[in-house]
Amino acid sequence: MRKWQEIAFITFSNLCVALVAGGVLKAIFDKDSKVAAVVVVATGLYIGIATIIISKHYDEKGNKNV
Repeated sequence: MRKWQEIAFITFSNLCVALVAGGVLKAIFDKDSKVAAVVVVATGLYIGIATIIISKHYDEKGNKNV
């Protein structure tokens, strides 16, 4: 995996963690909008899972070429 790909995947992973944490904090501190908090957490999890799958694909593809 190239360095720019690693940096991109780390960026998306950080975004995922920030969205999940933001959704949890929104659920704790803002009692009125539980649906919005769930949507933010779900978006973070979706981005995280997609990042894991894509990085695994690139890693396996890179290992076959070596």
